[in-house]
Amino acid sequence: MSRKPKTKAEINAEQLRIDSIRAKFLELDDEEDEVKYQTIVEYCIKNKTCFHDGEFLHCDDNLGKRILKAWKKKYKVKETPDPNYPISKTDKWYRVVPQGPKSAEWTIWHPWNIPYEIFQSRGLGNCGFIAALSAISAHKSIVEFVFRDLELSEHGVYQLRLCKDGEWKIITIDDWIPCIKGIMKGASLKATGGIYQIWPALIEKATAKACGGYKALYRFCAAVAMSTITGAPSMFPCIEQYTERVDEFWRILKDAGDKKYLMSCGTREKKAAKRELKGEPKIALNHAFTILTVLEIGSHRMLRLRNPWGRSAWEGKWSEEWTGWTDEMILKLHVLQKDVSGAYWIEFEDFVKYFRVVSICRWRADWYEIRLKMVIGGLWDGRQKNIWITVPKACEISVTAILPGTNDCYYHTWISIYEANASPHEQQILYCAPVAFSTEDVLLQPGDYIIIVSKFYHPAVREERNVVIHSSIPISARFCDWDPMKMVGIVQKTVEEKGREVVRQRDDVSIKKYEGPSFVVAMAQNYSWDRHLHVHTRISRIEGAKLSRGQQNVFNAVFGDVIPPRSSQILLVAFYVTTKKKDRDSMSIEYGLSKEKVTKVGRKNKAAHIPKIEPTDYIHHTIVME
Repeated sequence: MSRKPKTKAEINAEQLRIDSIRAKFLELDDEEDEVKYQTIVEYCIKNKTCFHDGEFLHCDDNLGKRILKAWKKKYKVKETPDPNYPISKTDKWYRVVPQGPKSAEWTIWHPWNIPYEIFQSRGLGNCGFIAALSAISAHKSIVEFVFRDLELSEHGVYQLRLCKDGEWKIITIDDWIPCIKGIMKGASLKATGGIYQIWPALIEKATAKACGGYKALYRFCAAVAMSTITGAPSMFPCIEQYTERVDEFWRILKDAGDKKYLMSCGTREKKAAKRELKGEPKIALNHAFTILTVLEIGSHRMLRLRNPWGRSAWEGKWSEEWTGWTDEMILKLHVLQKDVSGAYWIEFEDFVKYFRVVSICRWRADWYEIRLKMVIGGLWDGRQKNIWITVPKACEISVTAILPGTNDCYYHTWISIYEANASPHEQQILYCAPVAFSTEDVLLQPGDYIIIVSKFYHPAVREERNVVIHSSIPISARFCDWDPMKMVGIVQKTVEEKGREVVRQRDDVSIKKYEGPSFVVAMAQNYSWDRHLHVHTRISRIEGAKLSRGQQNVFNAVFGDVIPPRSSQILLVAFYVTTKKKDRDSMSIEYGLSKEKVTKVGRKNKAAHIPKIEPTDYIHHTIVME
């Protein structure tokens, strides 16, 4: 969803708010929400009326442009009106449970629930959110956790628990849902045996209210949707990042499928796909699907996907119309699998060709969580904090850092986890990398650890983060002081231990690259005793990258650094969500030893660091070697 640029006054007000934040633990206090619920119910009973939510009005602004556009005279409704929803063609809002005599049964959740069969309404562009709901529909315990209870409200008042921006909130809503010319436009379940389940439409409405209206659900990130509903950590590996390591990507998918994680996926953008895949079998592009199953059958690596439209969107190999089916594959992929409308099979080789990103939500009912609010970035003044955790016995943890108010995952946070009490030489670093949302699961042995949450892109600007520590057993946490140079030391030690050496000049110079699927870190070490190391780092092209030297969407940029004798420095960090390996290889490095203490880039620039390294660019500060 596009957002209006903030005014200068709004930016200043937001920065003042962030500057006032002090690190704290987040806990849900629902006493006030319980009083609110009882007050609303008592009012409705006394006045013999249904609930109209004054905090989320039945107005055009909350519907958004996508729904309002459908009210244009030329718009034709393609769906057939449901006789159990006698909606006037002039109504824009309608109660999800019709009032008066009913020829069908309505409920929040029913034992006859058919997993995955959540349907997207036409023209709303919210396929990512619906694909997430479809994945959740196979887990009744999630729905039970979200709702105050699973009882229908006569007066249409409901309370739902959502994890907005990493913080649990109770959202109170009424049961009025958007309509277009007699057609209900809320997320819907297939009516089974004359029974209508309304939980998808109510979760959709609660999310719309929490995020600023139904317009916010347009192109809503599926990973964020699943984490908002479950509170669990999510990851969204981009397939382009694994073009040279497709087997590793398959292992990620297979492991997530075996563990029954919630999963969805999205096809490529229309323009790029049509340009590169001319004449290929058709599939709905720029569209989200739910991943139902990940299977290996002999040499075949198969995925079963579901289209939220309720019909197959794939016309290639293993589609219903394909003529190459064998009796064995029909048995294993059709006869032994439950029928789901809109589901189809696709082979992994075709999947990586047509799809762009996968969202994996690691929801585990038996895991524990600690939630915190903190500020990262800016000049070190004592307000930035680290997190000290104590682990009583071996366990796994995952750390999530969320930038409030974004409704997407396209930002970064640098997360480091290391032993708290060991000496620098013996200290074990368990995790150190930039992440877009959550870390992987990290195995910790009994002991004390420190978690550093920081940033490298525009580090002078303070930003808010809601941090979640998920753990397989109960652990304890407290805040402790943040030391920027300790952070630099942890990053440099990680590159030293895990990096790939790309330059080695006798015993004088070492330059290493530490790489992950979505980042590259370059570091130079000057072992000489009396000469300065001059390094020029060139980026020929990285589309959509965020660089630690403050640039984005770079083409042919050069960064110059002079590293004193017996010192080391991080030269550059590049973090990206979607890019190909060839773009990562566009980083080249030139170097030389000299008595000169300044270097030259271009005709006029001459300094120790080009561009200048600011006091808040901690990650680029030099460290003297022992």
